[in-house]
Amino acid sequence: MQSGIEELEILAEYSSLYAEKIRNNFSKKELFEKVKKILYTRFKSENFPILEQNNDIIFLMLQAKLLTKIEGFLYHKEEFQKSMDSFSEDFLDNFQKELFFFYEEFLKNIGKDIYIFDAGIKKILIHIVTDNKRMQNLWNSLRKVIKNVHNNITKNYGRSKEIEFADYLLDGKILPVNLEEISFKTFLSDDKNINFICNIFNDFSNLIFPEKTKNHQLESNINNEENALELVIDKTRKRIKEIFNQVVDELDKYSILEFTDRLEKINDILKSNIGALRGIKSHLDEKDKIKPKKFYLPVIYNYLGHDIEKFLTDDLLIEIFKTLEKKKIDIPSKYLLKRMFKTDYDLEGLRKEMVSFYKDVFEPTLYSKIVESMVEIWPLTKYKKVTIEEARWVGLRGREGGVIVLPNLKLKENIIKNKNVLSDFANVISVLIYDIRGSSFMGNKLNNAIKEEEIRNKFQERLLEIVLRYGGFPIKDTGDGGIILFSSNSNELYTTFVQYRMGKSDINREQLALLEGNTVAKNAVLCARDMVIEARNFVKDNLKNYEDWFKQVEGFKIQFAGITYDELPPSIKRIFQIGIGIASGRYGKDISFNINTFGEPDLTGNLVREANLYSKIREKDSSTIIIDLKTFLSLLISLEEFFPEDIKDEKLSTSFAEDIYTKEMKIWYFGIRGRYILKKYNTIINRVFSKIYFDESENLEDVSIKEEGIGNAQYSKIFDKKVEKEKEVYKIIVK
Repeated sequence: MQSGIEELEILAEYSSLYAEKIRNNFSKKELFEKVKKILYTRFKSENFPILEQNNDIIFLMLQAKLLTKIEGFLYHKEEFQKSMDSFSEDFLDNFQKELFFFYEEFLKNIGKDIYIFDAGIKKILIHIVTDNKRMQNLWNSLRKVIKNVHNNITKNYGRSKEIEFADYLLDGKILPVNLEEISFKTFLSDDKNINFICNIFNDFSNLIFPEKTKNHQLESNINNEENALELVIDKTRKRIKEIFNQVVDELDKYSILEFTDRLEKINDILKSNIGALRGIKSHLDEKDKIKPKKFYLPVIYNYLGHDIEKFLTDDLLIEIFKTLEKKKIDIPSKYLLKRMFKTDYDLEGLRKEMVSFYKDVFEPTLYSKIVESMVEIWPLTKYKKVTIEEARWVGLRGREGGVIVLPNLKLKENIIKNKNVLSDFANVISVLIYDIRGSSFMGNKLNNAIKEEEIRNKFQERLLEIVLRYGGFPIKDTGDGGIILFSSNSNELYTTFVQYRMGKSDINREQLALLEGNTVAKNAVLCARDMVIEARNFVKDNLKNYEDWFKQVEGFKIQFAGITYDELPPSIKRIFQIGIGIASGRYGKDISFNINTFGEPDLTGNLVREANLYSKIREKDSSTIIIDLKTFLSLLISLEEFFPEDIKDEKLSTSFAEDIYTKEMKIWYFGIRGRYILKKYNTIINRVFSKIYFDESENLEDVSIKEEGIGNAQYSKIFDKKVEKEKEVYKIIVK
């Protein structure tokens, strides 16, 4: 049984940029819908309940026992043929009974759509046997067995429309080519008469089917998002030009000191805009990788579902015969009627053969191939290459109800029906608050307010560089921390505010509106990650200064010369560790931005208090990043890649590979559930399962909280006494 938070995680995984990338790599949704329409022009949609329930490839996962039985039948059939012995009736009867059992299980547990089962068996044969002649012979034998199974089903359960359709498809040939590669030439064989008919259909199709010659092309609607992003880039480019012009204009107006101060502010604006541009470029790069495939169907599929006899008029057939003679193409004697003084064409004979080929071979073969294109056997690692990412795709299809475990299990849909539930999470505003650890300890040891301020300012400046790089708006320096705003327009707001402080512009209420965005939470989290890294780097870069800063700690003198970061005492390490809390929500409801009476930027709303709450959570010997549920969901949706664990596609033994891929498929079906590895960003996201402690005197399991107002809680929640509410939290681990 899934918890509410697990359901949201599953939905966010399913709706993520990474899931979209996987779909575009493997999905055949457009092709599926197109061929389904072709199928429905001839047959009623109510005859295909499983196809109606799906809009993409249906995966069939075979139980090992079933695959072994089919492999055994094919092997023994060929062995009997080699030895010229007759196929053992006992063996045939046993195989037929075993196959009937599997079909019966399918009927009871999946439905009447046994043509899906037939297509699966056919595709197994195509994967196992590569020689076309062997494949045709084996299919003829296997088809007889399947037809007998159909007859037994009819005896036991009655004749249904699904069985009639399945029998019809069995009359088609087996074609070891992809759907888009089929032409009339594909039907050529050792039979000269069939080849003659195939060539007529191929060479004269434009005459036979005059109104149906347009090629099928499946194209997606162009996403307008790129155009919107181009406008943002253009606007940013103009803003940067204005800033440079401003620098030139002010060069002669101010003293060097005044100009330097203004230049620093302009520099901050540039950093903020460059950070925003980096974010836009990154987003464009990722979107560029996700381009829907274009599927083309050959013209031949336009030739299905017609009353062919109406097209084959006497005049048309005479024209075909004359053209063949003109091109000196041999016409089989069976189509020539010898009279006393001349030779006539057997129009009726040719018409009969063409109609027979069209109705008895061409149509059932193509409709059968259409159904085959809607079904895929998986994993079948013995006979085809499988990848980890394909396993994830199968898991995602399972969430949609698109996976059937043959013979008797259809995976249930595993996503929330109301997908609009994510509308509150995808586009957000984020508030980041950070708390510098050990500031009191540093002040006590330094005993020098000026030096303390100097060190803290150096540290804050390095963090500010990162904030601006990610397009954040530094709202407030709290002395031992800071408050940062992230929105789609936070860098633009920061530019406007700096210009306002410089007396270059006024600010009205409309300019202060915050814009939500689908990469806002991601920018906030990546900013937090880099802040943690920079805090560690600050200590490493300043080890040479520590001897002057901290002459004596914990009752003994430290020899800082040659010391490494890992060798520092815990109390020294903790001085520049930081606790970061990030909370996300909606503009107006959860957060508001304004300029206060002192002319300073100000944030109001629950996000400030919640981010502050999370920033107080601490671990024993490291910086912490804690984010709330909305931040996590928005982040996950925006990610182009994430994994439950580090699995590589390597050369594996067949059985082991199948186990690995099946395990991965199950993870992506049931959900990753609380632990996400972000290899691209060297980061791990953990739902906090361990207890979060109010009192440090208790045993420390994961993270602890000393601030008043936070009580004990389990699993992924903390309890806020001030509002009597539990809050789900996630921890960002920087590798």
